[in-house]
Amino acid sequence: EEHEGRLYADRQLTPVAEPMHADVECITLTGLVALMGTRINELGWNNVYVHIESPKRISVREISCNKWGERQQHISCVLPDYGRFQFGQYMQQEAFIIGLQAFFDRDRSADMDYVLQIAGKLKAEAVSQADDNGVSQTVQLRKGVVLAENAVVKKIVHLRPYRTFREVAQPESAFIFRLKTHEGEPPTLSLFVADAEMWQAEAMQSIKGYLEPQLSGVEIIA
Repeated sequence: EEHEGRLYADRQLTPVAEPMHADVECITLTGLVALMGTRINELGWNNVYVHIESPKRISVREISCNKWGERQQHISCVLPDYGRFQFGQYMQQEAFIIGLQAFFDRDRSADMDYVLQIAGKLKAEAVSQADDNGVSQTVQLRKGVVLAENAVVKKIVHLRPYRTFREVAQPESAFIFRLKTHEGEPPTLSLFVADAEMWQAEAMQSIKGYLEPQLSGVEIIA
């Protein structure tokens, strides 16, 4: 019905979309480049653009759209979920160490060896005292029966978790490293994100830098 110059319907209407072919899926930047070199060449470089939607998702779509504003998507590149470190949760010593070794780039992380060293020293019989002044923590570790060592735990550590495609360097982020003491038991450990998720912008720019020389002439949006 028409009311004051505008059309209204008494029920929800769903448009019938024009047929479009299914997009091709891949899980690596290497696969994306390979697909761009084969399938997209048939369409012409000038007809598509690459959209880096997030550090884990990329799409290749046509620049032009139909009269309804719909664009054909040709490729979707999505990083699989290989598991992730549980940030913000206190973990037992073994689970914490395994998580560090499984989900972080150890070779390039500035403080990885330091965090592993602190985590590896914490044993039930070794922890005698833990002080926290709100800025840093001091944990007293006993060696044998005669030697005591005060280990000052850094407030901020810099690590590189695996969070984006493996072909690019994993962004380094700051994390708050915390220990929680339990009488008669080893402390539990945790890492809290401390960079306001700024790593995502860095990761997307790294992906763009990786793709640009290999996809010369294609518009890449990050």
